[in-house]
Amino acid sequence: MFLPFLILPLFFVGIKKEKIDVYRLFNYLNYGVLTIILYGWIRFLFDILYLEERYDYGRTIALLSKYIPHHVYLSIFILIGIYATVKGFVSKSLKAYNLWFLPFLYVMIFVLGSRTAMVIAIFVLPLLIFNTLKGNFKIKNIITILSFSFLILVIIGFSNEFSRDKIIFTYYDLANIATKRKPFDGISDRKMIWKSTVDAIKDSPYIGYGLGDAQYALNTKYSTNGYYSVMGMNTHNQYLQFLLTYGFIITALLLIVIISLVYKCVYNKDYFLTYLWLVLLTFCLTESILNRHWGVLLFAYILNLSIYKLNEASMLKILSPKGMINSEQSR
Repeated sequence: MFLPFLILPLFFVGIKKEKIDVYRLFNYLNYGVLTIILYGWIRFLFDILYLEERYDYGRTIALLSKYIPHHVYLSIFILIGIYATVKGFVSKSLKAYNLWFLPFLYVMIFVLGSRTAMVIAIFVLPLLIFNTLKGNFKIKNIITILSFSFLILVIIGFSNEFSRDKIIFTYYDLANIATKRKPFDGISDRKMIWKSTVDAIKDSPYIGYGLGDAQYALNTKYSTNGYYSVMGMNTHNQYLQFLLTYGFIITALLLIVIISLVYKCVYNKDYFLTYLWLVLLTFCLTESILNRHWGVLLFAYILNLSIYKLNEASMLKILSPKGMINSEQSR
């Protein structure tokens, strides 16, 4: 589980002190995601056409998910890849043809059906893309093109019954509205999981239960509360997972380190790194991100990239004429 933390720093160490093209690196992630999705769709179509699998337009994900990684983590990669490609195009490190894949990836966010991803795709990503483009194109043209494009893509995305139901029945669950059918248990399951997690944390708030006993302690609370349908599930919240495993003391130290990194990213006006942390930390509210290797790998990469970029920014300030003058004065 911790192997990526040991290996990934090596990617940022080289014989030559060359500047890392972050957007080009994440563009490789885009092509990896595209390859995985295309493979999934090919297998999906093969099953439908030749194996005569049941096909329901509103339940595409049930069959497609057999051939792709967990839909939440794939959605995270797509959200990051889209913004990285736009930033790379504006900074002229990526060619314009890379933009042609973005509408397909954007619609895939809705096909995959992650509620958190859809919220970020609708309310956060368009604003960031507009902010990135406004210095290079006429604002009126950007607003017209982006508004029309995102509206069309969102309509296409929500034409899938699976995506619509995810939002509608989430609202019903949160508002405690009774319905004749209940196609998703995500919200009700999390209510049971989080209640049991909080109960377990109260029994060992300062030092937690450790890696070996955390799930056992949680399963015990599931049994005590009569929540047998969620038996064996993790906390589905990384912050609660930290508290359950390590207790308040270590969790507080971890959060202080992460918050200080995010603050420095904001202070240095590195909006791309800030966006990476925003996406990751937002998904930590509904998923135990570090319980899967995809999440561990992404966290380790963003952490090491942040340290590298912040150190690079510090060196540039020191080497700038103003920084050198201040350094001489301090002597």
